[in-house]
Amino acid sequence: RCTTAAHLALMVPKNVSFYPSNHERFSDGYIDVWWIVHDGGMLMLLPFLLKQHKVWRKCKMRIFTVAQMDDNSIQMKKDLATFLYQLRLEAE
Repeated sequence: RCTTAAHLALMVPKNVSFYPSNHERFSDGYIDVWWIVHDGGMLMLLPFLLKQHKVWRKCKMRIFTVAQMDDNSIQMKKDLATFLYQLRLEAE
């Protein structure tokens, strides 16, 4: 609530203790982004930068968003696909 009221974003890394060292590489896996607020692309920048590192390079990016019951989820999906295209990001 505090981040929403302050118009900020929040990043919550999951299972940090299991992150690989710089000598390991993932051959597959996912970088999941839960996109809640349209922030102009700053939240999409973080996983993009992460994928530039040799450890995470082969991971695929997945974007999730939350819809309310009265939202048009089909239109939201189209808008998100257009936004990702404009940012030139490959994501599911």
